[in-house]
Amino acid sequence: MQVGFSYTDLVPAYMDGDSGDIIELDEGESCPDDAVICGNFSRPDIFTTANSTAEASHNFWLTIQAFVATFPQYSKNGFHLTSESYGGHYVPIFSKYIEDQNSKSIPGATSIDLKSIIIGNGWLSPTLQTASFYRYGFEAGETYDIPPPKDSVKKAVHDGYYGKGQCADLFRACDNGGTNKKCMRAATQCYVKVQEPWIIGTERDNNDIRQLDPSPFPNGFYQDYLQLLKVREAIGAQQTFYQLNPTVGEAFSSTGDDARELGILNIIKGLLKRGIRVTLYAGDADYECNWLGIEAVADAIGVPGYDEAGYTNVTTPDNVVHGQVKQSGGFSFVRVYEAGHAVGAFQPLLLQTIFARTLAGKDLARGEAQAVAQYRSIGPAKSTYREGNATVQYKTWSESSTYNYNSNMPTLEDFQPVWNGE
Repeated sequence: MQVGFSYTDLVPAYMDGDSGDIIELDEGESCPDDAVICGNFSRPDIFTTANSTAEASHNFWLTIQAFVATFPQYSKNGFHLTSESYGGHYVPIFSKYIEDQNSKSIPGATSIDLKSIIIGNGWLSPTLQTASFYRYGFEAGETYDIPPPKDSVKKAVHDGYYGKGQCADLFRACDNGGTNKKCMRAATQCYVKVQEPWIIGTERDNNDIRQLDPSPFPNGFYQDYLQLLKVREAIGAQQTFYQLNPTVGEAFSSTGDDARELGILNIIKGLLKRGIRVTLYAGDADYECNWLGIEAVADAIGVPGYDEAGYTNVTTPDNVVHGQVKQSGGFSFVRVYEAGHAVGAFQPLLLQTIFARTLAGKDLARGEAQAVAQYRSIGPAKSTYREGNATVQYKTWSESSTYNYNSNMPTLEDFQPVWNGE
């Protein structure tokens, strides 16, 4: 919903550098010199786009239907849906919608054979994951030995979540048939009182606590590449590429969508009962959707046998331990070491490995056993590995820096991509 080349009506417009908004140009008007991006964009009107995950699910299903009609050769071996971050809302809701549509046997529609879903550092449960900001930031939950803010901040964050009328109560009010206004209040207040204080107090990056804010990783070189006219023409994209759609963000914020539970935990459990494999993974240097919150989600889903399983190392082709997995049957949770919010930018080999094993229906630890209902990973109930501060950075790196997968450190500060002209 927030990335890619979809649009409502294309209009000439630009992205404003101060507000980040897309500003539509009047006929004959030119982009200002300080515009961040100038080109063709989806019309910046929140009333012409979906304003909630539930509303977006129908459009997503229609997109899949159009895809399989155009490329039937890609629908022979089943479908696998994967996403990250807000995909923790999208993927479960969209998957349930697909299954519901399949059950209706709609004339002319293709039944989508959903095999697995994979979600990385996902926003799945606002209630559980907002509580994890306190545990991760102030109770030695982060494993990089970063000193927390002063005790007065710790108390304020604790009270901001657990105090009467505060965050926990606001989420309950939102979840119990709350209005848009109530859910918007929960989202805003819980960010300001619970999530933000640790970020401000440590000056660390929200998506990778090893880096000072702002972090250059993942690198944004691809955005410049995708904005090249010749690239757009080669792939048939009519819209100028931009990573985040502020119009969609504003529309979703207007309904408080990110504060809504939406029954996602029960939906995931229901998908598993239908035989659809589910893998959750989390880079443990991410604060925004931190691994303790996602671990709490995995525990709360209540998959049979999951509480009997244990954490074990994920063996990858390089024989380096990049993380641990806890798995019961077709359900897995993977803690990824030395990785921020976008795991693929930091540990691509591990991510490729768990993707391949999920799609093949294998155990994620070694890829040798079938992930049948009776399978359990063996190990301790909790993942206790601590990285320490060897890769923690104490200077801000430039945007031209790159990330070294072997050292898990920034390198090549003077690197500049070359696109061979416009």
